[in-house]
Amino acid sequence: MTQNTLSSSAMWLKLSRTPAMKLPPPPQEEYFPCPLDDDTLFMLKDASASIKKEFGSDLTAIQLEEILTVATDTTEAEDDPEYIVKLRDVAEAVKDA
Repeated sequence: MTQNTLSSSAMWLKLSRTPAMKLPPPPQEEYFPCPLDDDTLFMLKDASASIKKEFGSDLTAIQLEEILTVATDTTEAEDDPEYIVKLRDVAEAVKDA
């Protein structure tokens, strides 16, 4: 199985222009010490696509922070949106890598 490194562009979701300009630049690729296999990278891209499908280009940095908080810090609910479930699954896969 091919090992890949999580690139800064893999998790980049298009935020609306003003909040995106306020964010710090993404770290260099060497910053990410965790090698990810192809399945995990696919899950990561799928979760990103689900978020983009739900919010489009209107996603703000605050909304992204809230999404990440819900996906990583709370217990699962039966009515969680698909993008939260996918993000939660990929976060677990990255932790296990």
